[in-house]
Amino acid sequence: MTLAPVFRRVPPATLLLGLALGLLSESCRPAAVRVVLVTLDTLRYDSLAGDAATASLMPLTLARGLKGRFFERAFAATSCTQPTHATLFTGLHPWQHGVTSNGRVLEGRYETVAEVLTENGFETAAVVASLPVSGRFGFAQGFRTFREPFTLGFGSDEWEGTKVEGARFYALGGTVTDEALRLLDSARSRRQFLWVHYFDPHAPYGDAAPGAVALTPADVIRRIRSGGAEAAGLSAEVRDLYGRDVGSLDAALDRLLARLEHDASRIETHVVVTADHGESLGEGQVIGHGNHLTPEQVHVPLFILSPRLASGRDSRPTGSIDLGPTLLALAGVKASMPGGCDLTTAARPRCLTVGMRRTYDRPTEAWRADGTRETLSGPLFYLADEAGRLHVGNGAGPLGAPADEAWARGLGRLFRSFEARLAGRPAGGPMDPETERALHALGYVP
Repeated sequence: MTLAPVFRRVPPATLLLGLALGLLSESCRPAAVRVVLVTLDTLRYDSLAGDAATASLMPLTLARGLKGRFFERAFAATSCTQPTHATLFTGLHPWQHGVTSNGRVLEGRYETVAEVLTENGFETAAVVASLPVSGRFGFAQGFRTFREPFTLGFGSDEWEGTKVEGARFYALGGTVTDEALRLLDSARSRRQFLWVHYFDPHAPYGDAAPGAVALTPADVIRRIRSGGAEAAGLSAEVRDLYGRDVGSLDAALDRLLARLEHDASRIETHVVVTADHGESLGEGQVIGHGNHLTPEQVHVPLFILSPRLASGRDSRPTGSIDLGPTLLALAGVKASMPGGCDLTTAARPRCLTVGMRRTYDRPTEAWRADGTRETLSGPLFYLADEAGRLHVGNGAGPLGAPADEAWARGLGRLFRSFEARLAGRPAGGPMDPETERALHALGYVP
């Protein structure tokens, strides 16, 4: 005997109701979106973009970056890793969040981008390549998954007064990309935020090339002070080793960007790539970073790959503080940050691009590349004008002879308001009277 299937007749009204409920349920689900932040430690702007004399050291990354919005005048909050990252995640300047030098902890009372996104239903994950941005310094705030795959040492078991467990301090780009790809593979939420931090350009120079003899800035200074014929060619050697490391970063980052591009067909993807600071490679007799506010140390790469942004070059000055509100806007989260401008808006207001040099607990002497020493003390700040020129100074005014005395007085007032916050003195909100007067003198407030 053949058993025929039995069908239960469903009234048309019930079918329509079920279809409507299904469509309503689908419409209530959050849109699938992935926001990725990539920070490249110690990458100079010209290493990515090239200049009139040299080609890009990262041709793969540059080719991808030019498909998106490419910011030609982006400046880091400091020339130091921890303060800049703290500004990026909090929307606060260093003199506001208090992380004004390496070795300090970002306090939990300051809400981070990752915390805001977690509160709004995002799956948040990170992989970082070095100790300065590890969880012990507060950078895991808001991340549900936080990976620190450190495999390499840096010649000491202590850094900025912090014990380095097992002398493991950092990881190279291949390890970081592998871990980032694993995090992407395991992501299950329709709303995702991923932070990936690379460390390859940072000293020691040359460590990314198998079998290469790596150099630290201290090694360079020792060899210069010892004299000899090799000192003359040392700057070129440092540049060559730095360039090799940047080339290795290019290959590692390209693997990640290729994967994100592939996935973009099924999930709306927004990628922000920038650096925390650059590196001096002999300019002004300086090797390294952290002590100066020069273009080599604070002019950094920044590009955004997003279906919501037209490709092209953007010459308006931007700062690390602008990335917090930009990331939230790309995520579609209607939340505000304490400071910064959303870079996704076509008609954004004229924003202040400012930053500072790291602070020192006491006057510090640093060796220069010519074998002389300089004393570092007291606060220094910068303002980047509309042409991308850096104006460096403190509450006494800009360094050097100003062309416009009224403008210089305004700049001094602005920097004095930063010093007040740095010293813990009450200064009101972001637009206290002193700051407003200074900005008015500088042409930023009507």
